[in-house]
Amino acid sequence: MPPSHSILSVTAERLIAETYQDPLSIAGYHIYLPTRRSCHRFAEIITELKTSSFLPKITPITNLDQEAIAFSSIDIMQEVVQLPKVLPAARRRALLFSLVAKFNEKNNKFYNISQLVTSLETLLDELDNEHIPLEKLTELDAGFKTDHQLNSLAFLNVFSKAWPLILQEENAQSAQSHRRNLIQLLIKSWQELPPKNPIWIIGATGSLPEISDLMQAVGGLKNGSVFLPGYDPEISDPIAKNHPLYSQKTFIEERNINPTSVKVIPDSFTYADKNLYNCFHKAPSHKDTLANKITFLEADHHDEEAATIALYIKEFVQTSNKKIIIVSQNQPLKARIKSHLNAFNIFVDESTGLPILQTAIGTLVENSLKTVAAPTCSWIDLIALLKHPYCYIEKDRLEYLSTIRWLEMEVLRGAQLPSLWSDIPSFLFDRLEKFTCEQAAFCRNLFEQFFLLSEQLRSSLNQPILTKTLENHINFIAFLVAENIESQQLLKETLEELAKAFDGLKKSSSGDYYEILLSILSTLDIPPPSRSISPQVQIIGVLESRLIRSDLMIMTDMNEESWPKQSGDDPWLNKQMRKTIGLAEAAEKLGHASHDMMNILGSEKVLLTRSKSEKGKSTRPNIFWQLLTHYIKHANQEIQTAEPYLLTVRKHWLNTENKKHAPPSIHVPKENLPRTITISDCQHLLNAPYIFYLKNIARLKPLQILSFQTDAVNFGIMMHDLLNRIATDSINSSVTRDKSLLNFMLKKYMKNAIALPFWRKRAENILSFFHDHLKNSDQPNQIITEIPGSLTLEIHGLKIKIKGRSDRINIYPDALEIIDYKTGQVPTQKAVELHQAPQLSLEAALYYEGSYQKLLPGKDVKKVSYWKLSGKEKSVEITDIKLDPKHLSDSVINTLKQVISSYYIEDIPFRSSLSDDYPDYYTLTRFPSWNKGSS
Repeated sequence: MPPSHSILSVTAERLIAETYQDPLSIAGYHIYLPTRRSCHRFAEIITELKTSSFLPKITPITNLDQEAIAFSSIDIMQEVVQLPKVLPAARRRALLFSLVAKFNEKNNKFYNISQLVTSLETLLDELDNEHIPLEKLTELDAGFKTDHQLNSLAFLNVFSKAWPLILQEENAQSAQSHRRNLIQLLIKSWQELPPKNPIWIIGATGSLPEISDLMQAVGGLKNGSVFLPGYDPEISDPIAKNHPLYSQKTFIEERNINPTSVKVIPDSFTYADKNLYNCFHKAPSHKDTLANKITFLEADHHDEEAATIALYIKEFVQTSNKKIIIVSQNQPLKARIKSHLNAFNIFVDESTGLPILQTAIGTLVENSLKTVAAPTCSWIDLIALLKHPYCYIEKDRLEYLSTIRWLEMEVLRGAQLPSLWSDIPSFLFDRLEKFTCEQAAFCRNLFEQFFLLSEQLRSSLNQPILTKTLENHINFIAFLVAENIESQQLLKETLEELAKAFDGLKKSSSGDYYEILLSILSTLDIPPPSRSISPQVQIIGVLESRLIRSDLMIMTDMNEESWPKQSGDDPWLNKQMRKTIGLAEAAEKLGHASHDMMNILGSEKVLLTRSKSEKGKSTRPNIFWQLLTHYIKHANQEIQTAEPYLLTVRKHWLNTENKKHAPPSIHVPKENLPRTITISDCQHLLNAPYIFYLKNIARLKPLQILSFQTDAVNFGIMMHDLLNRIATDSINSSVTRDKSLLNFMLKKYMKNAIALPFWRKRAENILSFFHDHLKNSDQPNQIITEIPGSLTLEIHGLKIKIKGRSDRINIYPDALEIIDYKTGQVPTQKAVELHQAPQLSLEAALYYEGSYQKLLPGKDVKKVSYWKLSGKEKSVEITDIKLDPKHLSDSVINTLKQVISSYYIEDIPFRSSLSDDYPDYYTLTRFPSWNKGSS
């Protein structure tokens, strides 16, 4: 079949033509195709060509089952029935995970178990596909014998003996072995009783030994036909392993098939067809027209690539009613393309299933464990779990969500939330006792069962048999979903798969339940939904692309990192070791990819796309991108690009330099402007005016935090309180008294601290410094703490009151010292000078211009300083601001008057600025949309 022809369409037309005189005879044909999707598509094509046609029996080769050998002799059917079952992917992952985890534990290694297991599965599949026995692994030599390779060989030596015994105990076999055994029995049944009806194999290349056996057997039948995709029988010269037709030519030669029996359908290959496989190996001729059908798209990143593909498709479907196929191996990129096409109301059909971890079922299974298995409670995760789409728990969904929202807002937010699971039940039930409403009663009943089941799950995490852990996990999930009918069938199937996978599995110290659960879940997929309409756009995999042609074929993500996969060292075998045991060489794998690329290029029009970067890292174009661009240039032809579409996307769709949102700004009527401003609000007014508007004028406040306060926050609050109490009564201060006070404070503020000794030591260090400072420095006449103050500014007749509070003021006979305690970052001298941190400057102004003057009339502030309370080796760091406090006071007042005048008198709008990066108001400032430097 020439690569320019759709092998499915041509064979479907031939099938209808052969059965035209006897329409019922089509039901007697048996068609073998590579995949389930190709079977489905073949049936669709027959129906499109002849609406009322019967269908032949269509069987996917990669998913052969016992029905494929139905109606054979009794002896053969008995052999079929006695075949071991196929080992499910989830069970295989669990068994391999257990083996690798035990190896890690025994050898005291800390390898990433999931990565090792994934690589081991790939190695097993390759060995099975190539019919290489596991015993070969015992003959390997690491060569240079690194520690890692010696460990790998030691494991593989044990594994090669253990794995067959495990399969025997499971009464199971690999999917490849099952297919191979079925094919052997199928061939045997044909030899005993040759089929009378026609049997066709369409689209297979013979790259796998058992498929090659099946192709030869069908070709030897009286009514058998084998349709080779893209093969040219006129090739007579020897070809390299990386040639697109190498595997098919090898099949013809090794099976001693007479070349004259291989015919071309339709009548002959065109010159353009021959160019499709020559373009990878020969120089172009002047007749070459390959460049006319190919368009290249090189985007900066995947968002740009997906948006441009969607725009290209949109225009294509508007100008024609033709079919489009997207070939992609990249799941996130496919999702982006579908999202953009959905915005254009263009329906997309995707052949692949959705990984279970990307579904609501997967997140429920994962998060139900992650939330309650964590050593401390994340209240945000807990509420998120209770709000999960599948959680109903005996109520109507809307009524249930309303109750959980009540719990969040009335019971949890604003409370001093505990962090340890052991403290949470008493805390929650005590809080709920204060309410008599129906919601409180429901929550009490809910959490009684929740705590019971979650504690059972947590306590079983350390049990040696993982089956019991899974059982408790399933019970917990069943409680959460209750009567949710929508989720039950799919959830039931998922949990049954997990139960089979975990059966008899034991815990290893190097692989916990959570890790193995995620690893097993990653093997499960949800099949794509059935559809009732024929889509205009389909997304398929590379394997199916050799069978289907379209008016526009789009090959995405043509990067070296994506496809074709480069053969490098894996965690188990290096290149030399792979070659020693007979695994496929890199050149042969490249030949298979070349064959797929050749068939993609066989479509009427082709768009090849790539991105220059992925996840912030630069990418390289793959070998086919490089070969094709070089081939077209060598032919002195122009490379066609999708640059106009790309420029349109950059200009109108994406937030680039060409389209930048303006920062939000708002005019506020003067009568709505506040007349009293705190010192902390002055910092916003001076540096982040839009935050000032949101907080003080719009009066938007963030919800009270739904989490326990961190130990660091509680420590800071405690130290402020402790030092203020000691400083206020410094005359009576003593080590014994103050340590007793510290113990009291620790119980008050740090009783739920995860590492109390750690914080106690820091507090003692600060306290020790404080006592030394009292002894060794000039003692003030008086120390005043937490003193409030105010001043009034008059601007063009407008009076604005500024108020604040100082942590500490030392009063000496002839001057004052203003101190601010910090447990976090201390502002720089420059930030104080530029009034980016105006707190100390404004506190000095409260003395010179306001109410602090009565503390010591007519004197000066001799210095202002920050005391950083870290409790580390240098427990307290004193930063004296090396600027004249009077100058700071005058400067900040003048600056503040100018700013107030601009907003209060001149009606300048409050505008978002680069200083608006405050977490509480981050979303409202729309910071990323207009700030080029943010992400």
